[in-house]
Amino acid sequence: MTSARQGRAHIDPASDGISFIQVWDMPSERDVDGWLSTMHKRIHVLTGRPGFRSMSLHRGLDGTHAAVYAQWDSLHHLEAGRAGQLARDGHAALAQWGQDVGYACLLDSVY
Repeated sequence: MTSARQGRAHIDPASDGISFIQVWDMPSERDVDGWLSTMHKRIHVLTGRPGFRSMSLHRGLDGTHAAVYAQWDSLHHLEAGRAGQLARDGHAALAQWGQDVGYACLLDSVY
C-alpha cells in the first residue's frame, strides 16, 4: 500500500477494506489552496489512527472544489478515526475555507 505522505491512495479490488470519498465546496481557488494547506498540516491526525491505510487529496478542475479519497480497514476504524477531538478540530479548521457538502460516500471494492 502506498503511504499517505506520498499523497497517493492505491485502489486494490481484492482489498477487504473500505474507501471513503468526501467533497468540499469552496468560494474560490484561493480557498481551495487554503483548505489543501490546512489539510496537509493536519493529516497526521488521521494517518496515525488504527486501521488507516492511505489518503489522497484532490483539487477540483473548476477551482472551487476539493475531495478526500481515503482507505481504511473497516467502517469501525473510519468512524473511530474521525470521532476524536483532534479530528473534529481539524474538520472545523477546514470549514474556515469552505463547506463539507454534507455527505460522504463509503465504497466497497467489488471489481
